[in-house]
Amino acid sequence: MKIPFALVTFLAAVTTAPLAGQARKFVWPGIRGVPPTELLDTMGTPREVPFPVARVFSALEKVYAEIKVKPEVYAPPEQIGNQAFYARGSLAGRRMSSLLECGGGMTGPYADDYRIYMGLVTFVTPTPGNTSVVRSVLVGSAINVTEGVRPTQKCRSSGELELKIHEMMVKELTKTE
Repeated sequence: MKIPFALVTFLAAVTTAPLAGQARKFVWPGIRGVPPTELLDTMGTPREVPFPVARVFSALEKVYAEIKVKPEVYAPPEQIGNQAFYARGSLAGRRMSSLLECGGGMTGPYADDYRIYMGLVTFVTPTPGNTSVVRSVLVGSAINVTEGVRPTQKCRSSGELELKIHEMMVKELTKTE
C-alpha cells in the first residue's frame, strides 16, 4: 500500500516543528540570590492585536508605569519588563496570591505574607499585516525574610497579571483622542 506524499509531508512537519501550544523549555536567570528557575512554556499565552509593534510598545510603556514596575529590560520595540524586583502583599492593585501560587501554610497563602522576588517581561513580535503578537511572562519565588534558613518557595503564575497587562494595553491602544 502506498502512502500519499502529502500525508507523509504532513506527518513529518507535525513531528518535527514546534506547535504554538507545545511546551518549550526555558531557564529564567537567578533573581537576587535565588537559583535559576527552569520552566516549561514560559512564554505565556500569545495574543494577537491589530496594531503595529511600535504602537503596542508605546502602550506597554504606559501600562508598566501604571502598574508601577520599573522597566530594567528595555529593548524597543520587542521587550519591556524587569527581571529582578520584589513586592510584598500586592502588585498592580491585586493581592499577590491572586497573581502567584506559591503554596501556603497555617497563616494562609505564602504569596500574601512572604517577600516575592519576581521577573516580569512582555515580548512583542511583529506579524504580517501590520499586527503584533504579545506575550507576558511572570515568574517568582517567595522568601520568608523573618526565617532566613527556610528554603524559598517556587511560585507559579495564575495568569491574572498577564491578562491584566493585556487588557490595559488594549484599552490604551483603543483610546480615542
